[in-house]
Amino acid sequence: MTGKLYMFISIEPTEYYYHKDILEPFLGYIKENPSLRWSFENHKNAIFIVSLDEARSIYGGAMLLKEKFSSLPREVQKNMKNLGLINKNVWTCTTLLYKKNNYSDQCEFFFETFYRDLYRKLVEFGVKEKTGFLYMMLEPGEYFCTEVLGCWPYINKIKLHDSLKDLSHGVLSLRENQSQSHIKTGRKKFPKEIKLAA
Repeated sequence: MTGKLYMFISIEPTEYYYHKDILEPFLGYIKENPSLRWSFENHKNAIFIVSLDEARSIYGGAMLLKEKFSSLPREVQKNMKNLGLINKNVWTCTTLLYKKNNYSDQCEFFFETFYRDLYRKLVEFGVKEKTGFLYMMLEPGEYFCTEVLGCWPYINKIKLHDSLKDLSHGVLSLRENQSQSHIKTGRKKFPKEIKLAA
């Protein structure tokens, strides 16, 4: 079964006004989650990569925000230093996938396609911004979907023990050679109980 590619658009801060309707669901998602709201309180400076597929009632994408390395949680700074990932600025990212209607038998396939297409856009973003990784902060369900359905090549997962512990944290590689080898490992079964944005 071959699926069509999802069409994503990139929205810079100067373009928010022209894409209010597209950004509203994503911003609402951030505001409803205290940990995400605190982590991305400067979201007015963020870049959004968003897709809206009305035919399949699917909406989602990524929000990316540049932060100073020194502003990251200490555990994250230590982890990145151990990996040799020391930059003055670090791009942080969270993702969202929203399905309006009831799930069908083809949902797992659509979700796989969505997350893999989104990852390709993040790789393009990395090339443009000259960064080979992202610091990801995701709700647990989103982390599962990106890792298992999308086969995203996480370098590692970071456990925090403070106000951000409700989120899943990880360092995502944007190097295509790593992502291709990661995808070849195959996928796991999509559990029914995983909760996506509603």
